[in-house]
Amino acid sequence: MWGALPELPRRHAIVATADLRGNLWFGYTNNRVARVHDSTVQMLDAADGVNVGTVTAIFACATHIWIGGDLGLARFDGTRFVSVLGASGNPFTLISGIIETETGELWLNGNTGVSHISRGEIERTVRDPTYRPQYEAFDYLDGIPGTAVQVRPLPTIAETSDGRLWFSMTEGIVSIAPTRIRRNSLPPPLTIWSVTAGNRTYDVGPSALLLPIYTTNLQIEYTAGSLSIPERVRFRYQLEGLDKTWQDVAGQREAFYANLSPGPYTFHVIAANNDGVWNNVGASLHFTIMPAFYQTRWFYALCALLCLAALVTLHRLRLRQVRAQTHRLVEARLQAQLSERERIARVLHDTLLQSVQGLILRFQAVADRIPKREPARDLMENSLERADQVLAESRDRVKDLRALDGDVAELAQALAAEGEQLALAHPARFRASVEGVRRDLHPIVREEALLIAREALGNAFRHAGAQHIEAEVSFGAAALHIRIRDDGGGISADVLRAGGRPGHFGLLGMRERAEKIRGHLDIWSKPDAGTEIDLRVPADIAYRRSQGGSRRTWSWRDIFHSSAQQH
Repeated sequence: MWGALPELPRRHAIVATADLRGNLWFGYTNNRVARVHDSTVQMLDAADGVNVGTVTAIFACATHIWIGGDLGLARFDGTRFVSVLGASGNPFTLISGIIETETGELWLNGNTGVSHISRGEIERTVRDPTYRPQYEAFDYLDGIPGTAVQVRPLPTIAETSDGRLWFSMTEGIVSIAPTRIRRNSLPPPLTIWSVTAGNRTYDVGPSALLLPIYTTNLQIEYTAGSLSIPERVRFRYQLEGLDKTWQDVAGQREAFYANLSPGPYTFHVIAANNDGVWNNVGASLHFTIMPAFYQTRWFYALCALLCLAALVTLHRLRLRQVRAQTHRLVEARLQAQLSERERIARVLHDTLLQSVQGLILRFQAVADRIPKREPARDLMENSLERADQVLAESRDRVKDLRALDGDVAELAQALAAEGEQLALAHPARFRASVEGVRRDLHPIVREEALLIAREALGNAFRHAGAQHIEAEVSFGAAALHIRIRDDGGGISADVLRAGGRPGHFGLLGMRERAEKIRGHLDIWSKPDAGTEIDLRVPADIAYRRSQGGSRRTWSWRDIFHSSAQQH
């Protein structure tokens, strides 16, 4: 009964066939296939790719071995079986008949009717085992009576000598002549019937459709004309402005959209007839959903402007807080420095200078006792004169350490008086000028600025050898400027880079004073081209605040300038 082959299963085969090489193929339940050559048996199962369930159909031709069952279709590649899925990703199921014709086309008889895979799709499947072939389906719409028979006799497909295929179906026998199948080559015409939004239906015309505000949900009805098998018509649609790709909806003749935003849209729909011929031109519908006032661009722009204005206001308030805090800190530090400087001045005046003055008087008394013709007396007299000069210079320095007297608003006058005083002892011509509306200055700023200008003027008169010296005070909206110019011999680049001559601290002291009041000191000079010293102090630090509660007019320049100074 088993052909004296103990390797064969001890049960009847569901289906059996022979190939052109003399091999016998037997199909069993539970994914089992037997190949017998002479007396050699090879059993193939799930480990060899058999994944069709109960094997109910086997077809062998010169190039392929096909098996089918209740769970799918598979092809033998010479070593193992490879499962074949349809283009939709679904398996071919309940296959009870398989035939590959001489033209290389594959026909299947299964639970969905008759399936036809062309030769080109078969060849592509052989080249790429992962490829899912396109196929043609014949069912009750084509006159197929039922589905494939699943009981013996198997297989349920037979080919006669005239090339006609016969199929055993649950409700009768049917035949198909593959060479005489009529094809529908006309693409189906498409029509968009209507658009329903809310409780209102709009007819579609040649012009664009305007839909009212608050429209969010749409239903679009469309159809395609096909007189052969209208049930086989397939549709794809896309809504420009929302869909990124085409939506394949098979035979569905309605499109639904929800949560649409205001704006313009274009709806496209294409269709294919029962033989897969596509109308790629399709039909289109242009419509626009009108926005509510709060959905318009101008409303968004207004909101953006309001947010920007709020941010600018908060930024300005924060800047004012930072400026006020910085002003308090700077003022407190400068006041502490001023107090310390005055204390040092008092200590120097009350102790060191007084002691030096006493020593000079005592040495003078000693010098008076030395005869006039003695060389020691001349040496003593010269030393006493030098001591008087040192004492005078020391008193000037102590004077610089103390706070300046006078009205805080008279910086320009104080500077002019200082220059005129120096001009009395030097041949250079001096000129002072004022630009802008005079403003009340912070007393510490006024004092430090005047000391810087005094040092610059002293250097110009004593060391520059200039013929003309100018002092200019400019009360600007953004900053206080003090400029000292001369046409003298200038300062060498090496001295500027070093911050002054060795043993001299004039330039260094000017820069340190400028830093104390958050000012910026620029020094320009070239040999024989003169020198210009420019002190710039930010307005927020230099000028006193208005006591009357008046508001200051702000500009973007002021804001950014103040921010740069704070950093």
